[in-house]
Amino acid sequence: MSDAIIYNQVLSKLQAADDAAKLAVGLSTEAINTLSTLNPTNWATTIPKLDDTGLASNCPDGTSGVFCVWDASYNRCQSSCSWTVPAGVTKVGFQLWGGGGGSSSGCCCGGHPGGSTGEFVSVVMDVTAGETYSLNNECNYCCLGRQGGIQISSAASYISGPGITTLCASGGCGTLCSWSCSIDKGIGIGWSPTASKYVDYKEGAMADNPGGGCFGCRWMYPGISGGTPAGACFCNSGYDYCFSSSCATCGEIPWTISHCTVSPTTIDSARYPTCGNIPKRWNAMCFNTDHYGYVQYAPTVCWGPTGATTQMHPGSDCCFSFSSGNCCGGYCSTASCGGTSAAFGCMPGHGSVFSHAMGGGTSLCGDTGRGAAIRVTYC
Repeated sequence: MSDAIIYNQVLSKLQAADDAAKLAVGLSTEAINTLSTLNPTNWATTIPKLDDTGLASNCPDGTSGVFCVWDASYNRCQSSCSWTVPAGVTKVGFQLWGGGGGSSSGCCCGGHPGGSTGEFVSVVMDVTAGETYSLNNECNYCCLGRQGGIQISSAASYISGPGITTLCASGGCGTLCSWSCSIDKGIGIGWSPTASKYVDYKEGAMADNPGGGCFGCRWMYPGISGGTPAGACFCNSGYDYCFSSSCATCGEIPWTISHCTVSPTTIDSARYPTCGNIPKRWNAMCFNTDHYGYVQYAPTVCWGPTGATTQMHPGSDCCFSFSSGNCCGGYCSTASCGGTSAAFGCMPGHGSVFSHAMGGGTSLCGDTGRGAAIRVTYC
């Protein structure tokens, strides 16, 4: 028996053991398949695409073979157009990014983890020359978040036309209520970007904690047993967290799938569609009783270069650590400081910048998520 065959057999057994472990914590096979989309190394096999070599492009990264519908000035506000299938074209690939969720600011010793990414949907289907499709991106919220306000879900992208009943990528979530519901009512397992593996965080949940200045709940960190509320309070009507009286050591909240409803994709089977979906995800985050810790952004799908639309956008999963005097959320949001030249200015679907205040800082502002976008490939 060859080494390759032995290797593949061992790999298969390890994979089966890994799947069995996930099922042992109450996950269905469908849940496991969904969770695999949290890991960017799996995206190449979950995102259908067409060969886009040799066609002109208007996309922001100069990728050949496609055209994009987006707001090029800020990647935040709506854009739309109609597209008629050119002569000789028989197949099209539609890729849709829902806009990222927004965030509010924090004050004193507090903050916000940043909004979730938008949903990503990819479809390859048969088309007929002369058919016309409507491509639409909704507009993200225009205003930056503030303490105790403007923390909202983001804009969607959608396509309508022949053979398509429903094709939509919904926008990300921004409220701490949505975040807590994702953690408390979600699958109970997520991808850890620091450990590079799935982690079970079922012991972490939102718990009622009336009184004590908290807005009805605290985060119970993974590893805290017995149902005792721990961690930071949600305050300012649930718009941000206040670190006062925090009582837990660092326990990572992994990249978790948002509880927000996944958009349906319904296409005429006669079009022979192949579809892929990457759900909305929240950032990984942890901090200690001294409020030192980190936020690692949930990654987004890349625009290009050619062939890279099945990969993670470089740098979209960047990690920020913070300690005393180190407020990596910034005193102004990344987007407002630099627009499209900012670190997240040109990443469709990326969640908003987090906020983190130390030492009584009160002048932070929140952020809007990056905008929705559509990418079309045809041959």
